[in-house]
Amino acid sequence: PQAKQVETALDLIDPLPLKSLAPGHGPLVRYSLSRLRQDYRQWCQHQAQQPLRVALLYASAYGNTARLADAIAQALNAAQIAVEAINCEQADPNTLVDTLSQCDGFIIGSPTLGGHAPVQIQTALGLILANVPKTKLVGVFGAYGWSGEAIDELERKLKDANYTFGFEPLRVRFSPDAAALEACTAAATQFAQRLRKRQKQQEARPAIAEAYSDRTAQALGRVIGSLCV
Repeated sequence: PQAKQVETALDLIDPLPLKSLAPGHGPLVRYSLSRLRQDYRQWCQHQAQQPLRVALLYASAYGNTARLADAIAQALNAAQIAVEAINCEQADPNTLVDTLSQCDGFIIGSPTLGGHAPVQIQTALGLILANVPKTKLVGVFGAYGWSGEAIDELERKLKDANYTFGFEPLRVRFSPDAAALEACTAAATQFAQRLRKRQKQQEARPAIAEAYSDRTAQALGRVIGSLCV
């Protein structure tokens, strides 16, 4: 909202014949006013964009994995990350792929039935490995009764496919207690922080590339100290 207000203020001053800018928190600006206003407008527009989005996929045999998914979703929302929750037992494959392609990362949760993940989770995993870029940040969680092989299987296959994990896989035996739900909150918070860090790194790359494409910037890049000047 604050960025939107600044952008509105810029619209109001556009028709005025500005000769200088005198902010209360910085130096007086007399040159390159149009470029500065353009850059600031772009920054405001970026700040007002839609929040980062995470696809939260899960299946739940007895409701325990669903409770973990709900705790993760609440923590992501608290961190201002939009969540697309998908119950794989009811999801259409085409819709699943479309949602994953539009999200910045995904987290998948599974129970363990007979030593394996449910068929719906295996199907979702196959769609992910075949269609979702490896640049997405991922996470794995699940509740189980005895050994939890499904969680290990998801972790192994995603690591073999070179996905980057936003948190260590969450393993909860039987029904989640308060400590388990707190672990979900901590994992989701960590996932949100790493997702924002990756976003900033991706935004910085074009700016760095543009700077190095400028001949003046290339020349200054060779100056390593005051003795060179």
